[in-house]
Amino acid sequence: MPAVPSFLKGRPSVKFAAVDELGRRIQCAVDELEAEDKLKRGRYAPPPPRFSGYCARMCQAYKFLALDTRTAVFATDGARHKYSWLDDDSHYWIESSDGVMDLNFGPGETPSESYWPYTSEPRTANSMGFHRWKNDPCYPANQDSRKIMDAVWRTLDADRG
Repeated sequence: MPAVPSFLKGRPSVKFAAVDELGRRIQCAVDELEAEDKLKRGRYAPPPPRFSGYCARMCQAYKFLALDTRTAVFATDGARHKYSWLDDDSHYWIESSDGVMDLNFGPGETPSESYWPYTSEPRTANSMGFHRWKNDPCYPANQDSRKIMDAVWRTLDADRG
């Protein structure tokens, strides 16, 4: 068994939750937007995990989609958006009574405590991207998060025929 990384020693272990239906729809939207060259990973490290570099934008979309009547049914009850800093990097995830749901991990990938110290001073995510957009309060302020939301709604509309 590999040695426990030093940043995990003495911390409580993390219970991971499976990505819910809303999270899967968001991941599919990111795949679609990447394929259309409408969304970029940015300065963050390449995969794995599959969605590395999109955590804040996906969590922002999740927050607002969970408030919308069309998509709230797919969200986990009591979901809270968390983040923490480590050196010069940050990470965002969703937390509920089911555990940590990390949208960076796509189908077939297993979240791991060695990826991020989830228990290291997590805070409620409240950056500007988590605020309402001044032009339409149904959307977050972040433009990429709005693109993700629109892609989720387009797919939902197509599914409903």
